[in-house]
Amino acid sequence: MKKVSKKMKLVIGCISIVVVGSCLVGYTNYSSSKQLKQETKALKLEQSAYSELKKSLKSLRNEQGYFVSDVTKDSISKIVKEVNSLTVNDHLKYNDLKNESANLKKGINSLKEDAKKMQSDYKVQESVNTLFQVIKQQSRDVNKSVENEIVAIKEDNVNTSLSISDNVTIDSMEIFKDLNYQKAEKISEWQKSINKLIDEGTNQANQIKTATEKVNSLFDKENVKSDVSTDSYNQAKIETDKIKNEKAKKTLTDKLVKVKTKLDEQEKKKQEEQKQQEKAKQEAQQSEQQAQQQSTGNTANNQQQAQSATPNYSEQPSNNTSNGSTGGNSINGSSSTDNNSSGGSSTGGNQSWSGNNPNNGGTTSGGIVDNINDIPGVETGNTPW
Repeated sequence: MKKVSKKMKLVIGCISIVVVGSCLVGYTNYSSSKQLKQETKALKLEQSAYSELKKSLKSLRNEQGYFVSDVTKDSISKIVKEVNSLTVNDHLKYNDLKNESANLKKGINSLKEDAKKMQSDYKVQESVNTLFQVIKQQSRDVNKSVENEIVAIKEDNVNTSLSISDNVTIDSMEIFKDLNYQKAEKISEWQKSINKLIDEGTNQANQIKTATEKVNSLFDKENVKSDVSTDSYNQAKIETDKIKNEKAKKTLTDKLVKVKTKLDEQEKKKQEEQKQQEKAKQEAQQSEQQAQQQSTGNTANNQQQAQSATPNYSEQPSNNTSNGSTGGNSINGSSSTDNNSSGGSSTGGNQSWSGNNPNNGGTTSGGIVDNINDIPGVETGNTPW
């Protein structure tokens, strides 16, 4: 047997190295190709999960941003949990997967932010609904009774006519507004509705505060002020009537009843005083009228008595002739030639007496004289004749 030469051994060694190297390269290429396929498949699965969750999250709201009818707190929480569980392998070993992997990572991070905002928005909507009272209505659905609840916002139904809840105050509304009111130029219709309801709640709470201040201003602690006026009462009542919350309105209305009672008592007392004053005034007028009537009657009587006591000089007999010297007055129908007849006498005036002596109280043609001293020009005592 011939010995293998050194040259031949070298050739065989080189051939062996080439064969082994080729095998190693082939195996390495095979392994790399298999791993690429596996990572590509994993990336596709990650992309698919991302797409499904993105679609599910988007389906919770309509194009205007309102939550759809079947959305619940639990359904949102479930999707948010699934979104947060999304992971992405870097796949940096293969250039073909690097860009896809990086884009998917950005998409997942953005989806997590969207899911977080979705959950936050739903909490805001729930909080807004708790700001307002819920109205429950019974309705018939086929053969059974169904209770429906009217809330401030559900889907795209927005109800601003509801009353705020009993525990809502202006302070709590202002805090809530600072946290959830958005003034951005571009906001969804849902956010516009949320802003509208926040404004409504703030206005109602502010109305309660205004009315409460008006009503409380009528009281001194627990008692109605003594100087309360009808105008201040009316102003407080107007503000109270604007309140939608029945509990707050009743509390203030009950206090206003006390004020109204006080005002009615004051008005009644005032009317009684006016009646008494009017009665006293009428009595005073009647007394004055009676006094005037009595005074007028006394004056008339005095005038009548004076007229009765005064002789009537104008009434003389038609056949009376006056010569002044002989006293030619006709007495008791006697002729003028019978001077001093029957005791009648003339003193030079147109006075006439009866046939009796004047000292005995004769009569005049004007009437009976009660006292001779009342006859002008006649002195009591002995007559000149």
